[in-house]
Amino acid sequence: MKKLFVVLFVLIAIFAFASCKQDPKNEEPAPEPTPETPAEPEEVDPITEAGVLFVRAGEGATYSQTGKFQFKLDVSFNANEAIALYAKFSTDITSVAVRQGGGDNTKFKVNGVDAVPLEDYEQDEDGWYIISIPAESVTPTDSSAAVDSWVGLGITAYTSAVERANCFIAIKGLKLGDEYFDITEWDEEDCAQPYYTSPSVLDVTLTLDE
Repeated sequence: MKKLFVVLFVLIAIFAFASCKQDPKNEEPAPEPTPETPAEPEEVDPITEAGVLFVRAGEGATYSQTGKFQFKLDVSFNANEAIALYAKFSTDITSVAVRQGGGDNTKFKVNGVDAVPLEDYEQDEDGWYIISIPAESVTPTDSSAAVDSWVGLGITAYTSAVERANCFIAIKGLKLGDEYFDITEWDEEDCAQPYYTSPSVLDVTLTLDE
């Protein structure tokens, strides 16, 4: 009888030990996945090809709006005349809107969309996006009233970057109606200006010659 009790005791002990090993309370908790933070693109050198305007945030820049990198160009344009520009963007920029820089800040739609994904635009063999705004979409307004022309062309890029310090937009060519804009008429100091302080300060490089 004693042997039977000993055997039973050993079996009970083995069973209890096995149960403890399988008890979820004694398992190590699985580590929680670390949320991925979007990587900020590396800072790039300005594009200094002849006839290129390169714009990025200046030192100490702040932003009044999230998810935007924008500025306005010192050019005048006419209502109902097409706008086209060749541009390059930092890799964190996903879409772009061309708009009236001031007044009612009207965004000029392309196929009914005012912020077009970059992937929907064609690129030339050198990687420049061809941003084309049809004439019927160029409708600047002031206090809801249509105006014939406007000074200040806004460029609003939408970005996934958190800091936006490395966001940039480069513009190689600009066509207003049937006329190509002569970049040599621009002054580096004021050809691109902050637009609703996103960013508040710009770092502008305008290359006129090789």
